Amino acid sequence: MVTVTINIKGLAISCVNKGAEKAELALLRNEEHCLEITIKKMDEYDDIIKYPSGSIEPKQPINISAVNPKLKSIDINDNGQHDPQDFSYIVDIESVDFNNKPLPPARLPHQLLPMNPLYISNAYFYTAKLTMNDVYRIKLINGIPAPTIKNIGKVGVEIGAKIEADEVVFSVNGVQTSLNENGAHYTIEIDNECDDATMSDFLLYYEILKDPNNVKYALVFEEPKLRSLTPPAVCNGTGRGRTGSIGDLFV
Repeated sequence: MVTVTINIKGLAISCVNKGAEKAELALLRNEEHCLEITIKKMDEYDDIIKYPSGSIEPKQPINISAVNPKLKSIDINDNGQHDPQDFSYIVDIESVDFNNKPLPPARLPHQLLPMNPLYISNAYFYTAKLTMNDVYRIKLINGIPAPTIKNIGKVGVEIGAKIEADEVVFSVNGVQTSLNENGAHYTIEIDNECDDATMSDFLLYYEILKDPNNVKYALVFEEPKLRSLTPPAVCNGTGRGRTGSIGDLFV
């Protein structure tokens, strides 16, 4: 049996449903978010394979599948927020703390920002990394910051997943990479972060998803002065928990 740890950093819309056959994620792409993927064996210096920035075309599906897995479906860490790895630290844009409703696509799929669908089967999901500092949520109505600025504490900036199986197969661009050395521990690093977020990257999710009332939220690290959106900002993934799928985001 092999163990594969998957770390997902940066912009991603995640639909991780406990008991489902697989998790679905959409990795947003633009000039600042240049997707890179690295696969390594734990404690070894050399990469097994690396997909540098620009090597994976937008819309190209990425699949991580398990052969004879330990888990028969998706599971999540739902121990509660006393556990820093609880999956609820991954912000959910459709939750009561944000838009509080299912959000439809902002426009037709071919008109949306480029994205890559990512599918992961038979994995245990958790929050792999929290922000070091508290995060402030800014509400915008029709693009104008509202007086409501809230400290929401630390949030997840890295989604983690673990698969234990006889074999794990990573596939993209028509190429399959088999991870199957018995007893080995592999890592798959999926990096979709920007180098330096000077404005809230969370606003980019509203290029994909639309609130009918035109309510948006921004996330920043410092309490804003005069409701500015320019303090150091957060580059984090989000959930789409009420919709539960990314299928309507792709043609």
